[in-house]
Amino acid sequence: MTFRVPRIPFLLMATALGLGCGDAGAAQILDATWFPNCDEVTVSCSPTGRGNVANGVAGSEVTGFCDIRDFGDQRLFNFSARANMGGTGTLQIENLRFLSDGFSVVGDDCNVSFVEDGVAYGTGNVSNTSGRCGPAAPSELQPCQVVVDFVEQGESGLPERTLYSGQVADLGPEVRLSVRCIDVGNPGSPNSLRRSLGLALGSERQPALLRGANCTEITP
Repeated sequence: MTFRVPRIPFLLMATALGLGCGDAGAAQILDATWFPNCDEVTVSCSPTGRGNVANGVAGSEVTGFCDIRDFGDQRLFNFSARANMGGTGTLQIENLRFLSDGFSVVGDDCNVSFVEDGVAYGTGNVSNTSGRCGPAAPSELQPCQVVVDFVEQGESGLPERTLYSGQVADLGPEVRLSVRCIDVGNPGSPNSLRRSLGLALGSERQPALLRGANCTEITP
């Protein structure tokens, strides 16, 4: 089954969905930890040493959203978050498609982009600036690798650092991702501004971790 979904600007999508709106009984929870590492060939790169953490209820504790769309035997997932602890970066996952089994990433429309110190990475449309993602190991054509785990019902035993204080047992669909990017460029300066994405400083081989719980379900 092959299909393409038009890219929707994140600001427009967030406005249409309403940040923090899942079902009527529970708010969205965003939980992400990431660090844009300096690429080995980049000369002018001085990381601050602060990782980015976005953690809490969307719309009140953290800026961002997540949504899921069902397409037969596949699901489409979008995620956007701005750090509210550590750094001040943003991270976005667009058009991630995976099979309904909850584990197999498919398609080639997925893209990872992030902003660090006001500089955007992964927003271009050519190989050395895009953040194209998929299930394979990072490469020049697909610099970001994504592993997905989807559960129909959020777990009640959430990590202690989760700030959600409502009825945890009522959480809806939960998507957990590990994301690893190697050598993603800035569209304006692709040869001098490049970053890899990992969990912490110097750990580009250890993937960043994201989770969206009670994501809005959208019927196409």
